[in-house]
Amino acid sequence: MTFSTIAYASDTRCGDECPRIMQASGQITQATPQALLEFARREIARPGLINVLLIHSPGGSVNASIAMGRILRQLGTVVVVARAMDARELPPDSRGRRERGLAENLRFVSGTCASACVYALAGGVKRVVPPESRIAVHRMAGNVANYEYATREFRQQQIFAGEGELNALTAYIYEMGVSTDLVDLAESVPHENARILSNGEIRRLRLAVPKF
Repeated sequence: MTFSTIAYASDTRCGDECPRIMQASGQITQATPQALLEFARREIARPGLINVLLIHSPGGSVNASIAMGRILRQLGTVVVVARAMDARELPPDSRGRRERGLAENLRFVSGTCASACVYALAGGVKRVVPPESRIAVHRMAGNVANYEYATREFRQQQIFAGEGELNALTAYIYEMGVSTDLVDLAESVPHENARILSNGEIRRLRLAVPKF
């Protein structure tokens, strides 16, 4: 996962002290929590940081996502499933209008938070999923490589979370103030599939609200 900041000021005369928000995108790996910590420490030391993080991720490591979520909660960060993109990179018919306060060349566009990303999102002190963005869940799984001596081949074996892992995840979700039904729902969806949550389900699970 990569982290960056986005200018949140149409008037650039503020220089290095311009208001800015944070953005995270990509796969959540074991290195992500430490990268977030280092990024946050660096940015908090500079004036102008607004404690809002845009997130767009296909998921990744569940343990790393939980660690990331705990860091976001400790920081008191608001997490929004969305992206900020340069309008010049968007098709003319999808550039939309510029949001108040956002730099002139930037536009907010929909984002996706899938699989393990949902558990990082849960750590936000407030969580926002605009109607255009997507939340997708499925069963946790990992791959283990096994060497078959008879055929002299490596084979991938899929393994699923045990009772201990599920209990730990459920306790974390409860601690974050999200309905533990989220874990049950996710675990009911085969790993090779994904279920996109409706706006009603997102609200019912106390996972997020549609706007600030």
